[in-house]
Amino acid sequence: MPSISESGTGSMDSDNARNNTQANPRYDVLAICCAISLTLLGLGGWLTYLGLGPWYETLEFPSFQPPPWVFTPVWTVVLALLAVATWLVVRNDRGRQSNIAIGLYGAQCVLNAMWSLLFFTVRRPDIALWELLALDFVVLAMIVTYGNASRLAGLLLIPYLAWVSFATAINGWIVEHNYRTDRSTPMNLQCLNHEVHMREAIAVAKQNPSAPFGAVLVHGGRNEIVAMGVNKSHLNPTWHGEIAAINDYVDQGGTEWNELVLYTTAEPCCMCQGAITWAGISEVVYGTSIPELMQLGWKQIDVPSREVAGRSWQPNVAITGGILASECGELFQRVDNGK
Repeated sequence: MPSISESGTGSMDSDNARNNTQANPRYDVLAICCAISLTLLGLGGWLTYLGLGPWYETLEFPSFQPPPWVFTPVWTVVLALLAVATWLVVRNDRGRQSNIAIGLYGAQCVLNAMWSLLFFTVRRPDIALWELLALDFVVLAMIVTYGNASRLAGLLLIPYLAWVSFATAINGWIVEHNYRTDRSTPMNLQCLNHEVHMREAIAVAKQNPSAPFGAVLVHGGRNEIVAMGVNKSHLNPTWHGEIAAINDYVDQGGTEWNELVLYTTAEPCCMCQGAITWAGISEVVYGTSIPELMQLGWKQIDVPSREVAGRSWQPNVAITGGILASECGELFQRVDNGK
């Protein structure tokens, strides 16, 4: 049991700490934390904007995912609470606890920005999921650490943990429902440069200027072209570019069908999409759509490739459209399309 003098000393120390906090509220720290939160909000939005495109539109999303307009307001509130919580910790604790808190704060800043980069810009939700799990752990550690320095600071971080946990559930669902079960790489999230390979398909298409339907087959694991073909329907009415590329792969003795991504200058017709499905090719990337071809005067069967795939036993074939659509469209505009 402490003596009277010890109790008096402890009370004085507590009063001094309280007086120091009141005398130096450290509003500079609050301003810095608010600036960092605004930077994170802006950076996340910018990376998201850069990564949006046809690949994102082809993803399947969970029914519990909120509409896009919800995310910015929620992130604004969560990051504002984070700034206030960090300020409270630095203001109330100048020792080891504060240093640990600042370290965790810096770690979550990096992880927060990295998630947007991995998911949207790099287009790897599978890797982003692991990164998000790490962020969950860091935020949980922050709640404990912040709470030791200021109970209010710890409570202010609970919405952050709830929100990133919800985001983890969404990310996990996307990975689960957009992956093939027979391989480790994502179904329509190949780490491939779609524009590079589409330009290769365009180069092949130029071999037949009168019918510039060119296609290349790319091995997803090796990121290399393994077959190519161009429309030769003047020799055989079924010899479309996609069919020619498939035949080229067969002639080479290829068998790794589920490792292939087919790039074609135009959306596959129902015949070609049927052949793609029968072959077991898991992903299709095209430039010009069937409706766009019809507007340019090309005779087409008005059945979307997604509908053909969706009515098959393999409905989850990844189909991405609109890659270099303008460059592909120029090929078909140059042709006398009164045919």
